[in-house]
Parts: sequence; structure tokens; C-alpha cells
Amino acid sequence: MKSFCQSCVLCLILAVGGTSVAQSPECDVNHEKFVNGGVAKAKMSMPNNGNPCVFSFKFEGSFDPDEWKVLDPPKHGKLETGGSTVKYLPEPGYIGADEFVVEIYGRDPLKRRNASRKNGSFAFQVDVRGKP
Repeated sequence: MKSFCQSCVLCLILAVGGTSVAQSPECDVNHEKFVNGGVAKAKMSMPNNGNPCVFSFKFEGSFDPDEWKVLDPPKHGKLETGGSTVKYLPEPGYIGADEFVVEIYGRDPLKRRNASRKNGSFAFQVDVRGKP
């Protein structure tokens, strides 16, 4: 697991006012602002070197999603889920375009006692490059 994180880690930190991104040099991503109830477009570029890109979702910079789901899985790779992370791994040897959509759900930490929920989706357009 440690080698996955060292090879290509992308942290999406979801905040009320917008999103910020920290990423490794191997995974480049550009995305629109996260909007509650909406779909933010995202573009990702990564090498197909056998290592996945790992996404760690955080609401308001500090708390994990209560749940999330894959709305549209990738056609040329796979997504693995667990806790607050998602891993995207392209098929071995695949070079080209892929896409997937994930939706995340969380409760406002200031209103955790009620049913107020935040949710939104990221639609990823992926460019899978050959090994460097």
C-alpha cells in the first residue's frame, strides 16, 4: 500500500468555498470548483506505469465523506474504494482516454445532528500516457 501512495497521490480537499488540490508530479489534474449537488468537471493525466492514482476526499479540509459511490465506472481501468480513498488504475498497457464519475456525500460538521447533507460529483476525463 505504501508504494501506491508514494507513486501517485492526489488529495482533493473539498471546502465550502471551493476546492484545492495537492498532487504528485506523475498525476496532473485540473478541475472546476466543487458545487453542492452539482457535477464538477475534472481532467487528469497520468502515466500507465503499473501504479494507481490515489484520491483522498475531505470535506471542508478535515472530515471524511460519510459515503460515496461510483456513478459511471471507467471503461479502460478500475476504481477501488475503501474509507475516504479511491484508486484509479488503468488496464495494463492501455494508452488513451478514459473517464469516470464519482459522487461523494458528507454532513456539514457544524450540523451533524440533523439530516443536512452535502453532495456533489466529479466527472473525470483521463489521459493515460505511456511509460516515461
